[in-house]
Amino acid sequence: MLKIPVREPGTLRRSTFRSAVDGSVQEYCVLPPRGERETGEPPRLLLSLHGAGVAAWGQAASYAALPDFWHVAATNRRPFGFDWQDWGRIDLYEVRDRALALSGVSRRHVVLGGHSMGGHGVWHLAANDPDGFAAIAPSAAWRSFDTYGGRPAGALRALWHAADAASDTEALADNLAGIPTYILHGEKDESVPVEEALAMRDLLAAKGAPLRFHIEPGQGHWWDAGIGPGTDCLAWPGFYELFRASALPPAPRAIAFASVDPVVDADHYWVHVAQPLAYGAPLSVRGAWIPEERRIELATANVGRLRVDAPGWNGVDTIVVDGAALAVDREGGSWWLRRDEGAWVLAGAPPAAEKRPGRSGPFKRAFDRRFLLVVPTAGTAEENERALESARWHGEGWWYRGNGDAPIVTDEEVLAAGFAGQNLLLFGNRDTNRAWAAAVPALAPIDVARGAVRVGERTFAGGDLGVLAVLPRAGDEAALVGLLATSGPPGERVATTLAPFVSGVGIPDYAVYATSVLRAGDGGVCAAGWLSADWGLGDGAGGR
Repeated sequence: MLKIPVREPGTLRRSTFRSAVDGSVQEYCVLPPRGERETGEPPRLLLSLHGAGVAAWGQAASYAALPDFWHVAATNRRPFGFDWQDWGRIDLYEVRDRALALSGVSRRHVVLGGHSMGGHGVWHLAANDPDGFAAIAPSAAWRSFDTYGGRPAGALRALWHAADAASDTEALADNLAGIPTYILHGEKDESVPVEEALAMRDLLAAKGAPLRFHIEPGQGHWWDAGIGPGTDCLAWPGFYELFRASALPPAPRAIAFASVDPVVDADHYWVHVAQPLAYGAPLSVRGAWIPEERRIELATANVGRLRVDAPGWNGVDTIVVDGAALAVDREGGSWWLRRDEGAWVLAGAPPAAEKRPGRSGPFKRAFDRRFLLVVPTAGTAEENERALESARWHGEGWWYRGNGDAPIVTDEEVLAAGFAGQNLLLFGNRDTNRAWAAAVPALAPIDVARGAVRVGERTFAGGDLGVLAVLPRAGDEAALVGLLATSGPPGERVATTLAPFVSGVGIPDYAVYATSVLRAGDGGVCAAGWLSADWGLGDGAGGR
């Protein structure tokens, strides 16, 4: 007999939604406020990030209901999932938007907390979205993969790390410096060394951050000393004191913003960065609005195109970018600027054919927009079977890591149904996959055929090559096409050693490898790097 529990109104409950990433059903848990809120005290939304192996229900159940807080615990796709990076971060924002609609809380009163892996998630999300949260509270948090566990250090380490630069909390510490923060850690934490908290305390203190800090004597990783309602290491009373004293300001006159890539974070208050000059390298914008002089001043690094939004301001006559003054329509309120051969000019939004935050690399971004795994039918029996095995392996990996849905379709089904607006992941190559010509742009700088791979003017010969790449989907201004392509069956066997769904693994816009990668590591990588804003082989950071 199936027993279905009935939850009373206003108590902890489980909610679900369909993810925009893959259409799968994901869950989050909601603990609504309880009791009378003090007059004039606004409601707040606490987004809570669970640790490794912890489900959203257990996370939310560790809090006590309060009159002025909505507690919402997202799930990181799985209890382990993606360490709140990549698709874990995307799902958190989907949950945030649903929670805001449900609760009616102002965006100015969204705060972020988490424990252990969730504490790392707090650092990660806040460092990559410095105007997203009124205050943050990392508990028992580790900083990054390179301080907690470490990653392989091959010849192309800088390239792989650049593709996962969003995980480098310390490099983004300037973004954290303006966020009210409370760091909590148990003195005898047996899982995450207390040195992780001490290092972040010292780093942020040196930057003058609004910081509170507490080490609980004698306590380990997960603890409750009975100091406040809820589990203390997660619902520490000092957290709520900070949260109640914090709110995102209205658009400030001065901003300072850094991003590893517009696809991770493009917006900071009144500036939107659409394109860097070089992908794979960090970018930054510092700006000030000087109302008495009707002027905006900006200083940029590695920025190719941006938009300034100043709605409601009392007119602007001039925007000064990197020392160059541009006269603007004072009542316009929104202006696009582009760096053209070293000089800033007034321009428009990026052309539909170019990269932009919602349609760009690196490679992992192909796994979005209800993506499909497309297998070939035009190859030999062995080619088709090997490609199907590879697609099944990736599909199972996505389900295992991300509680997700990765439908496998044939090239013929794509040609018949179209699947407009969806990303396509192509297996095989242009000689075996009938969907190739329809999905891959004719002038794409990367091509894969039987026995050969072309990257620009370079050609690599052999039937043991594999390619990971992301490109714009031909004939579709919204979608991407990802290549999990090979020049022959031996390359398919190597494909099952890849780890695209593992957090901490960075893959740039493209990478070409031979089967020798199994014994030579980075020495088996033939080519790898970034594509330019127009999807060409432009200047990128650290490519081969």
